[in-house]
Parts: sequence; structure tokens; C-alpha cells
Amino acid sequence: MYEPEVGMKWRGKTIREKRRLSNGWILLKTDNAKSPADFKVKVIISLEPRRSMTPKHAHFLIDFYGKLCANKTEGMKVLRAIVRMWHGAEVTALLKEFEPDIRGLPGYSLEYILYALSWILEQEDINLILRKDPSASSENLMKYVVGRE
Repeated sequence: MYEPEVGMKWRGKTIREKRRLSNGWILLKTDNAKSPADFKVKVIISLEPRRSMTPKHAHFLIDFYGKLCANKTEGMKVLRAIVRMWHGAEVTALLKEFEPDIRGLPGYSLEYILYALSWILEQEDINLILRKDPSASSENLMKYVVGRE
């Protein structure tokens, strides 16, 4: 099976960006239909047999809960890494800082969580702007969730 590249089609949608993760998974941004700026985030788990999914917020919440159940202190480091990524920290720097501490936790890798969520949050901002409600931006949502200004 071929490896998809930017400009090619994946399940009928043009690939805009691609990121190969250290576990072999491939994150894709593909065209979507809400606007010309809209995109969908996909993760290819396996090329042969072909297995992919669209990461959803719920997947990450369930994963985070599992991490907290395994080790609350280390699980909270995942949340800190997500918040810092949202505030502009580079994912590579966050991986160097946090990954050694949380490597033993169950579930998704921090690499997948941060790269996928960075695209999902970007996508949400594009779609929220289409709703013409600036108070509904993901930045305001994050302030509400984290409880900070």
C-alpha cells in the first residue's frame, strides 16, 4: 500500500498536511465541507490493512481519565502539556519536558495527543468563527475549563 502524501487523496479528500508519529501512525489534515478553510483531522493507524479514524474530543477525555486513574500526579502533567501547547509552546519542547515522566501511563502517547489536539483546536476555531460568535472560541472555552484568564 502506498503512503499518502500532501496533495494526494485519502478516502476521497485532498490531504493538506501530514505528520508521521514515532509509533508509525500518520496524522492527516484533509479538506472538509463547512468552508474553504475547514479541514478534518484523520489518523492512519495502519496502511495494510487500511485502518484510520477521526480523532474526537471524547477519545482524549476517556484517555485522560485512564491516565488519571493510573497515576493522578503524572496524569495531570498531560493536562499541563495540553494547556501549554494551547498557549503557544512548541510540541517538540513539550515532548522533551513531559514525555519521560508520563511514558508509562496507559493509552495514547503524548506525541499523538498534542499534535492531534493542536489541529483539532485549530479546526474548532475555524468552525466557531463561521458561527459568528467570538465568545465561543476555543481559547475562551479553554479559559473556562482551566479556570484562568
